[in-house]
Amino acid sequence: PSSSASVNEGTVTFTVKSGSTVLSTVSGPVSGNTGSASLPLGASYVVGTYTIEAVYVDGAVPANFNGSSDATPATLTISAANTTTVASVTTPVQYSDPVTFTANVTPVTLNGQSISGTVQFCLNGSPFGPASPVNSTTGVAFYTFANQLAAGTYTVTAKFTSTNVNFSNSNSGSAALVINKEIAFIEYSGDTLKTTSGTQSTSTASVNLAAVIKEEADGNIGNTLPGNQLKFTVFKFTDT
Repeated sequence: PSSSASVNEGTVTFTVKSGSTVLSTVSGPVSGNTGSASLPLGASYVVGTYTIEAVYVDGAVPANFNGSSDATPATLTISAANTTTVASVTTPVQYSDPVTFTANVTPVTLNGQSISGTVQFCLNGSPFGPASPVNSTTGVAFYTFANQLAAGTYTVTAKFTSTNVNFSNSNSGSAALVINKEIAFIEYSGDTLKTTSGTQSTSTASVNLAAVIKEEADGNIGNTLPGNQLKFTVFKFTDT
């Protein structure tokens, strides 16, 4: 009875095509009926479908096996690379202090392709501010604003939308933004001594009551407290 011979010689050459265009040709030795080779994916390999043709040649002299090729080319499908987005925020801050939302998107480069796209930051699940561009060198996007949010705790997330088809979209986990009430103090700046005219029983005078509200010196410009009122209390002191 006849038996199949094991192929342990020769070379298989793989040709990768995009349509009719040849992108790569790699070869590998045959051992145990199998030939294999590694294909580095460079910048020319973007998201899409490619064909792979295989041709076997026996390099022995004399040849022990006839050459052959794969009648049905294989298919190589390249999908968008997964990305990871991480959100962070400067916290805690006081009311009226500047706040910066930051998103780090990775990977930044892959197979010669650079990441590109925008990040939409969300506050408690709703879009907050404009979409911020992602730096194609660092993968960082940020948004800074003058905080006018009330004191409390907020949830910040980031949604990355890729404009390079080779990178997928991704959403971050949540980061906590803690806003404390502004630390402020008041300084009286009105009249402290006033001379009246007339007798003790009929003397009159106008007294200027004024005060300046300042925030604690923390390097940021405090809120001007629009629409708020100050209440002054005048006490009578009797000399004894």
